[in-house]
Amino acid sequence: YSAICSGISTLKGSLHGGANEAALELIGSFDGDMVKADDGVRRMIAEKQVIMGFGHRIYKKGDPRSPIMKETAMMLQSRSKYADMDMMNVAQVIENVMCSEKKIYPNMDFYAAMVYYQCGIPKDLYTPIFVCARTAGWTAHVMEQRKDNKLIRPSSKYVGPELKPFVRIDDRE
Repeated sequence: YSAICSGISTLKGSLHGGANEAALELIGSFDGDMVKADDGVRRMIAEKQVIMGFGHRIYKKGDPRSPIMKETAMMLQSRSKYADMDMMNVAQVIENVMCSEKKIYPNMDFYAAMVYYQCGIPKDLYTPIFVCARTAGWTAHVMEQRKDNKLIRPSSKYVGPELKPFVRIDDRE
């Protein structure tokens, strides 16, 4: 249970679990106005604001899951009673500006927000859905660790500056 609780706790905030919620808020903030979206995102870039739903720590050339979510969001435009063409157009404007100006591509969260929205899912359930999708993986990870009685730790390599010798306070200038 503690592994699942820990996993859920790491999803607090907009940088991880709440990124799709923040992406939807961004898309919705332009009131379906594509010109307002273009100008607004360019202003945000100039002000060095974080634009949620873009970039990924691993996928530098684009998140391979994002086109699938985008395609699903586009399909929902014609099939969902919650479809919102104006918001989808704004989402595409935001994507185009980010790609052309920053060379940063949408991650899965950006279009997942539009998929969830067009399915009529309340925004407060976006992160719990995210949790449900990961629960099997978290559980498998714990089972694997218990089976071998060994913690699994990601490997890392220090790439910072070399160690400096310690100088006692009395010897410092």
